[in-house]
Amino acid sequence: MSQRMSQTSTSQVQTRSRIETHSEQALEKAASKKALFELDVLRIVGMVLILFEHARPYLGWDPRVKWLVPSVGGIGLTIFFFLSGFLLRRSQQQRRQSFDAVTFLKSRFVRIFPLYWCAIAAFTAVFHYAKLFKPSDFAPLPQTLLAHVSGLQLFVSPHIFVVFTIWYMGALIPYYLVFALTARLNIRSFLLSNGLVLIGLYGLKLVLASQGIALIDTRLLLHFPTFLAGAYYAHLDPDCNLMRRHKSTLAIVFTVLMLVIIRWEGPSGFSLDKVNITADGYVYYLYCLAGGMAFGAIAFLLSNSAQKFPKIIAILSVSSYAVYLFHRPLYSLFYIFWLELLSYSVPTRTLLYPFATLFVVAVSYGISQIDVRVFKPALTKLLSR
Repeated sequence: MSQRMSQTSTSQVQTRSRIETHSEQALEKAASKKALFELDVLRIVGMVLILFEHARPYLGWDPRVKWLVPSVGGIGLTIFFFLSGFLLRRSQQQRRQSFDAVTFLKSRFVRIFPLYWCAIAAFTAVFHYAKLFKPSDFAPLPQTLLAHVSGLQLFVSPHIFVVFTIWYMGALIPYYLVFALTARLNIRSFLLSNGLVLIGLYGLKLVLASQGIALIDTRLLLHFPTFLAGAYYAHLDPDCNLMRRHKSTLAIVFTVLMLVIIRWEGPSGFSLDKVNITADGYVYYLYCLAGGMAFGAIAFLLSNSAQKFPKIIAILSVSSYAVYLFHRPLYSLFYIFWLELLSYSVPTRTLLYPFATLFVVAVSYGISQIDVRVFKPALTKLLSR
């Protein structure tokens, strides 16, 4: 009898333990989902800032108020660099398993390169050959294409044409490579080794400059700390509880700091030298960091309201990478078609902009679906051989 009671008691304890374990896992999963939803909103906010920055050629006028928001595109990119570092480190910590650099690089390759290469082709066709809306000469074309396809465009700048907008991938791809080499280190060693890489790049650039050799775009160096900050924040606060608790305070503090920097720099905006390391460049990136924190907190403030529209948020978040890559050629194709039918007047261009944006999002979502259903499976299968 006592043996049965003991077995029953043991069974109850095990059952209770399983229930508690499942409850803890459910809570962790719920917290993770909530954090990820807020990051989806942040991703959309970053994308909106970039679209706003790039709206001028299509609107025919400058929507920015220079004393308030002289360069929000840089803030949007800062958000994306921070998110990249944060999500990579966060994902690694949540898996709680040994990191395999080869597997990681294969997954990144599948994730980013198919659409990125398609975007290079689209930019070349629309802006270099067809010359639609802000036409550009990508000469020397073979070298430009080779550098962009390999993701090395920021290393060989300014000796090639660095394609606007998608130059971003020329920074992100090297960051991924360094992350792959250092991800298994503890956080202190990770930051130290990446800091040494950054110092080495600065030293290389300065040595080359002393010999009269202009290489390495400054943006490659200045954005790297933002990527590392995202990775470090994932270590400190993987579920973004700090941001969630103090979002209102952070929004106010960093908005004020951003405005102070703008006031300090002056209403004419920022002058970023893409070749030389200058004080103005550091001021610009200080502004971007402050703006990134301010708009990050604002995104968390908006998340409660955004939860009423989960499907819309999901579609916009899924499409954000394709929107970033393809928005310039898509806007140009939309405008060149409709303005030929209607008018090139500023009021017409302004009224068309919301419809053009819907077109960009819709086509980008379609591109994302093709990527998920066609490109990624095919490339994954190829790399698994």
